[in-house]
Formats: sequence, C-alpha cells, structure tokens
Amino acid sequence: MQPKTKKIVIAALGVISLFLFNCAVYFYLKTIQASPKQNTNQKEPPKLFSPLTNREEPNLKIQSNPPGDYHILLLGTDQRTPKQQYYRTDAIMVVSILKNEKRVVLTSIPRDLWLSGTKINAHYANEGFDKFKHRIGKVIGIEPDYFVSMGFDGFVWSVNQLGSINTNVERSFIDPKYPPDRPNAPYPVSFETGTQNFSAEKALVYCRSRKGTNGEGNDFQRIRRQQNLLINVPQAFTNSDLVKLSAEALYNLFSGHMQTNLGVGEIAELLPIVKGWKNYKTEQIVLDTNNYLYEPPRDYYGGAYVLKPRGDSFETIHQVVLNKLTGDASTASCNTCEN
Repeated sequence: MQPKTKKIVIAALGVISLFLFNCAVYFYLKTIQASPKQNTNQKEPPKLFSPLTNREEPNLKIQSNPPGDYHILLLGTDQRTPKQQYYRTDAIMVVSILKNEKRVVLTSIPRDLWLSGTKINAHYANEGFDKFKHRIGKVIGIEPDYFVSMGFDGFVWSVNQLGSINTNVERSFIDPKYPPDRPNAPYPVSFETGTQNFSAEKALVYCRSRKGTNGEGNDFQRIRRQQNLLINVPQAFTNSDLVKLSAEALYNLFSGHMQTNLGVGEIAELLPIVKGWKNYKTEQIVLDTNNYLYEPPRDYYGGAYVLKPRGDSFETIHQVVLNKLTGDASTASCNTCEN
C-alpha cells in the first residue's frame, strides 16, 4: 500500500471511530434519562431564589395624590464621597404632608425588603427616582411626587447649617461595633436617655447605629431613631438663621449638597409648613417583622437576610397606609396574615 493511500485509510478509520463513539455516548445518556430515578437521601441543593421572587402585584391599586398634599421620598445613602459611583439607599422614608388636615405621616421601608429580584436599597442607584417611585408605590400603595437624597457628607453638612438638633433619646445604648470610618465621629458610641443636643456627626451616628445594646441592635430600631430625629428638624430650622432665608436662597444653599427634584416653587410652599410644624400632628409607620413583614429561609436567597410581606402580598400594607392617610381608625391588621 502506498504511503499516501495508507494515510487516507487511517484518517477514514478515525472519523468512523469518532462517529461510533458519539453514538454510544448518545444512547447511553438516553438510557440513563429513561431509567426510573432512584430514591436517595441526598438533599436538594438550596434554591437561590424563592418561587415568588419576581412575582408582581397584579391588582393592587396605586392611590392618586390629592391636590395640596405632598409625598416626599427621603433617601439616606451610604455614599461616603461625591465620587462614589455605586451606593445603596439604606434609609427609605416617605413623608406625607396632608396640608388641609394638618397631619404628617412618616412611612419607613427597611432596606432589606425584597422587591423585583433584589433588595429595595439597590434600585435607586441603578434606576433613578422616576422608576424607583413606582417601586415605592408597589410597596405602600402611593407614589411620592418628590425626593431628597443625600449621603453622609450631605447629611452632616445639612445638620451643620441647622447648628444642632435637640432629640429625645428614648432609651440609652452603646454600640461597640460602630464602624470607625469618619474621623470626626464621636467615639465610643454612647447615648443616654432623655433630651440630647446633637452635633451633626452625633446625629449621623444616632441614625446609622444598628449594633447597639439595650434592644437598639437592629435596623428597625435604627429606622425609629431616624424618624425620631426627623420630627425634631423643623424646630431646629426655626431656631436657626436659616429661617430668615427666602425659598430661592435656601434652594441655592442646599441644592449642591443633595439630589432633589424640589424646586424654588415647592420650597416656597413648604416653608410655612415647616415653620408651623408644631400645629401638625405626626403619625408614624415602620414596616417590620412585628407587623407586616417576615424573614423567608435564607437558603432561598444564597444565605442573604431579606424581608418579604406577610402573605407574599403588599395588599395589607397598602390598606394600612391608606387608612393612615385618610384618618380611618379601622387600620388594617395583619394578625391573620400567613407567611
């Protein structure tokens, strides 16, 4: 046999062998798939996402905002420097100002609430306010008209303009695990019961701490402290020189230290409300695991701590917020909700 012919024969045999091998593998796999499954004691691997992870709320109505009312979304981010591109909104609060009724409702949403495939605190930085307000609407049933967002530096700068804030600390605590990431923050972290005069950095610590003792070591208590501080901001404003400024001057002063869609016109309308804050009744809503939320198994979320609405529906929360806004005394209860 000629060398050239020999090479052709060897190559043909190789192709045939490869073809037969692939056929064998194919029929073997088909046989395995067709055979009945054996019972084993091995557990299924943990699911990364719950079956309800991406479920939308199909029939929940978003309430329209009556004329004259303000619904302002306040966002406190973990942005440490202006150049930081990615940050999370770890403080999420809707301030509903019902001007005709002289009432204010504060509604806080915890940062770990699971919504549309991720925690709610990740949406704003990725989507901006126009999309994020729709997500807020899915949770509480109303969409905010306006927003104010600021990071650590913006918060401290703003409180410095007020001079200080008097705040009633409901119970004393210390936080030995507070992160030492700001050079001017007061250490060690310690708060005594009673009315305290907070500097800007002290106010930031009060709103950030979540590892405190005496029952103050969780996000829900941190949220309550944030609301507690906010309630005292109008009085601090009226006690400061800021109260002498016009709406335009206030806008020019603060706009470079925060993100907002409030304009001079809106600030002009809000100024009399802030100055007359004592005439307004303030009501508070904090969504937590003692009322409308629950913690699903962490295995469903790759080991992460997340929160979901009881019954896996925001319907009850919508009703609770609506009742607060309308002054309905029959506020919906979630005692019968199932996880």
